[in-house]
Amino acid sequence: GLVEGALDVPHGRRQDLGARTVPMGLAGPYLLAGLRDSAPLFVAAAERLWRAASASGPVGDFWMLHALLLCGDPPPERAPLPDDYARWMRANGLWRVRRGALSASFWRGSTRLMALVSGEAELAALRISQSYYLPMEYQQLTAELDTYSSPTAERTEQRRPGRWHPDDMLITTLRGSGDRVLGILSVDEPQNGRVPDRATIEALELFANQAAIAIENSRLFADLQQRLNDLTLFNEVGRSISAKLDLDALLDTVLDAACELVGGEHATIFLPDPGDGKLTPRKTVGFDLAAISGMRFGPNEGLVGMVVADRRGVVVPDVQASPYYVPHAASAVIGSMLLVPLTVAGELIGVLTVDKNVINGFTNTDLVVLSTLADQAAVAIENARLFEAEREQHALAESLREVASTLNSTLDFDALLDQMLTHVGRVVPHTAANIMLIDYERQHGVAHIVRARGYDAIDAGLAARLLSLEFPVNEVDNLRQMVETGRTFVVADTRSYPGWVQTAETSWVRSLLSAPIRLRDQVVGFFNLDSDTPNFFTPVHAERLQTFADQAAVAIENARLYEETQRRLKEQSLLYEAGLAISATLQYRQVLEALSGQIERATNAQFVVVQEFDRVHNRLTTVHMACANSEGLNLSEIEAHTFAPMDYLKVAHYLRDRRSIVLRSNDEDIDPLLKERLQAVGLRWVLEVPIVARDEVLGLARVGDGRFDRALPDSEVQLVETLVNQAAVAMSNARLYDEVVKFTQELEGRVQERTRELALANEDLTLERDRVEVLFRITSELSSSLDLDRVLNRALELVVDAVGAPHGSVLLLDQQSDQLILRALKGPASHLPPGGRPTAFRRNEGLSGWVATNRQPIIVPDLWQDERWLQVGDNVREFRSGLVAPLQVGEDVLGAIMVLHSQLNYFTEQHLRLVTAAATQVATAINNAELYRYIREQAELLGSMLRAQQIESSKSQAILESIADGVMVTEADGHVILFNIAAERILGVKRDEALGRTIEDMLGLYAAAGPLWVNALREWHTSAEARRRTPVLSQRIEFKAERRYVNVTVAPVTMSDEYLGSVSVFRDITREVEADRAKTDFVSTVSHELRTPMTSIKGYADLMLLGAAGPVSETQSRFLNVIKSNADRLSILVNDLL
Repeated sequence: GLVEGALDVPHGRRQDLGARTVPMGLAGPYLLAGLRDSAPLFVAAAERLWRAASASGPVGDFWMLHALLLCGDPPPERAPLPDDYARWMRANGLWRVRRGALSASFWRGSTRLMALVSGEAELAALRISQSYYLPMEYQQLTAELDTYSSPTAERTEQRRPGRWHPDDMLITTLRGSGDRVLGILSVDEPQNGRVPDRATIEALELFANQAAIAIENSRLFADLQQRLNDLTLFNEVGRSISAKLDLDALLDTVLDAACELVGGEHATIFLPDPGDGKLTPRKTVGFDLAAISGMRFGPNEGLVGMVVADRRGVVVPDVQASPYYVPHAASAVIGSMLLVPLTVAGELIGVLTVDKNVINGFTNTDLVVLSTLADQAAVAIENARLFEAEREQHALAESLREVASTLNSTLDFDALLDQMLTHVGRVVPHTAANIMLIDYERQHGVAHIVRARGYDAIDAGLAARLLSLEFPVNEVDNLRQMVETGRTFVVADTRSYPGWVQTAETSWVRSLLSAPIRLRDQVVGFFNLDSDTPNFFTPVHAERLQTFADQAAVAIENARLYEETQRRLKEQSLLYEAGLAISATLQYRQVLEALSGQIERATNAQFVVVQEFDRVHNRLTTVHMACANSEGLNLSEIEAHTFAPMDYLKVAHYLRDRRSIVLRSNDEDIDPLLKERLQAVGLRWVLEVPIVARDEVLGLARVGDGRFDRALPDSEVQLVETLVNQAAVAMSNARLYDEVVKFTQELEGRVQERTRELALANEDLTLERDRVEVLFRITSELSSSLDLDRVLNRALELVVDAVGAPHGSVLLLDQQSDQLILRALKGPASHLPPGGRPTAFRRNEGLSGWVATNRQPIIVPDLWQDERWLQVGDNVREFRSGLVAPLQVGEDVLGAIMVLHSQLNYFTEQHLRLVTAAATQVATAINNAELYRYIREQAELLGSMLRAQQIESSKSQAILESIADGVMVTEADGHVILFNIAAERILGVKRDEALGRTIEDMLGLYAAAGPLWVNALREWHTSAEARRRTPVLSQRIEFKAERRYVNVTVAPVTMSDEYLGSVSVFRDITREVEADRAKTDFVSTVSHELRTPMTSIKGYADLMLLGAAGPVSETQSRFLNVIKSNADRLSILVNDLL
């Protein structure tokens, strides 16, 4: 602020002071001696200035001396005067206070005047030496300043020349080292009443310089003393806090030192809350800690939060007016405040606050002092924390060592879980604790509580209820995060945590600390600590619990390995006994009984069922069932039920893949039919294992229970699979043994039966041999000739002889009239004309017609009793039985072969097979003969047509060769098939080179139009519309090297809208082109030669008619007109010629 002093001498004492003379040179020592006193700076300065001024001559010429010094920050609107200053003025009676306080307007005026003096720009015209004389005319600069003129001084409206006016001011600057302005010194009311001269002003400046030196020295000395005091206090505080490792005692020392250093009335240290990191009061001086313990500040929350965000100290001159102020009952009396951060290595560890009840109670110097103390305190606090942490860590390590020793002392898994819950309280305090294990065999993993401790003290029976709870890991947020990250999870307040699963059993829990139990990088469970206090667990607790969980995980792994070893030993023993029991017998039933007994021992299941797979009928049938306790089971349903694997798709898939399947009635993805089946039987779970031997599914072993639900572990499933695999081999061996015994018995019966069959077969073979010989002879006879009459008669003779019949006939169908023609006959009156003899029967008339229609052979035991038999003539009356077979080739029926016998029921099945086989051979021979006849006729016809075609082709070839134009013919696919001699001559292409080539290979024949014509040919080939749209293509080709021209014409060759190919005609038009060119040249020459003279004749005639050559007589004019007329006629003739 500004330190202001005004020296006013009353009228009664002015004469006395004027008589006192003190040399000007003594003013400096007086000031220096006064400033070394222990009195405040402004008091000593004012007193010594008064004494020096009273003793100096030039200064003594003025009744008023006014000093204004720069000192600190601006005051508020009305700041009270310092008490020492006011007491000194009242005691001496020399100081007159015009106002009880420094006004803000005076501050603004004085500050502005100081700025003007420092800048000197606006006061340059008023400068005298190093001082400034401000006459009354510059009241705009001094309006807010008090000139301290005596109130008795006469104030006139007009200045008298050379006289001092009460509103005048004489100012000189107080300058320190480096020409720094320390303040201003002004004098008023000169004793002689005149404006001071330059000598007086320079004397005043000399006094001001001595005063400035004294003031600056006093300031430096005071600052040095203050710093020495601060350093002494800092050393004492440093020694005190560095000797303390107890955090509470350390904080008390820091707070006391802070209040002493800056004169604070209250002080508080805020440290972070371990839960959410917000700053809360840890220690305080002047306040009740319990009253302010509810304060919590995060970044930018309140004044403390402002320091947290900026990490810088701050002076708050008026706490109530600060926008960051958060009202609190305990802080209602605070006026001003200092806040500094406590930081170590750039990390904020707290905030130190000191406050006073008055506003503007602190300066920036106080801030520097408190910041220095805060730096020392921060280091000491951090050391105390580290010491406390090291001590706690040592205690924790000792506890963990003891816990690890205890945990490693047992391999009993259940006892280990109990000991873990017993000893976790030594590591982390809590209200209750539980251990969860994850069942990964359930979909996505399900966590269930396996041990709980401390819950029954909260609610009786609560621990038992917790053991029945299940938590899907993917659906519980904190469990899922621990599985994914492998880190501890803290719920500071369950009421505000959205992922908390609220149940009746956990409603009392307010905070939770969980740590994953990790085995070989997999989370297998969780250690959960519950507390009924919100924000109870800290990060240190979390770290400790994770360490304990890691040790517990090692112990769990050891116990599990031990249990696994014991289980495997038990399994090996069971498998050994099962192997002995199963392999000790070859009886199928005994093998099944041994299997079911061993499975019951391994799984403690309620029932075991073995079902066989019938591949023929594709069904599973129960062949053995063992039930330890039938309570709740529908055994009749199990035993009687047979089913196909495809009835239950899931079972069918596992049978196909040779895999086991565990079905539970409460599974969400179970097939509805399977679920209904399990409920009908009364099962809660069932294990189905396929029985496979030599890669063949023999059946299905089903193990289940209806008493309780359980999920079989993989180890039990594998054990059952091993037992079933052993039994499968034994079952296969027993089945093979039964089959061998059965096959032996069957083989003995088959040997006897086979002996009888061989005797019969020998007879059949003899007959078959005879039949084959007959067929061979028939085939040989049929293949020896293609004469149909000879073939039919010889074949019929062989057939009749083979069956021993006296009569036989071959009847063929006339394909046009459907009439049966008798073509061969064996028996009485067997002579037939060539080509056979027509009968009275048609298709479907008589036995032969019926066989031809129905295409199947028949045996008629008694002809007289068969209505299909139609007797014509007396020569067949004697026959009583008959056999008829169709003559058929493929789907075509050619006729029938019929043999008759006079004996009733003469013909047998052997006769039928022989005749049918012979009929097939005969039909084939008939078909071959007909084909031969047809081929011969066609060959004769084709020969005639070929000769005619050759004649026509010779004629066409002769015609094409004789014409003068070149001709080229192509097939539909574009290959050249004809190229005449004229085309060779015109195109210069050999015929052998052209034939067989495609039209694309000969594009050069069509010049630039080649690609276009090829596209047209393709369109002709694919579209009849294109052939109609462009029936002919024509192009003139120039052979420049040979100076020849050829006209090419191409047209499609079609037959009934079918594209057969194309024909190209090439005509040499070189002579026509040359004649046309000669004519054109002649006409052009004639027209040019005639036009040139005619133009001259006509022009000169016109000139003469116009008189260009002089007057023209009438006769001359007539002659000239005739010339002109004939010239015009000749021009018209030339134009017409062109």
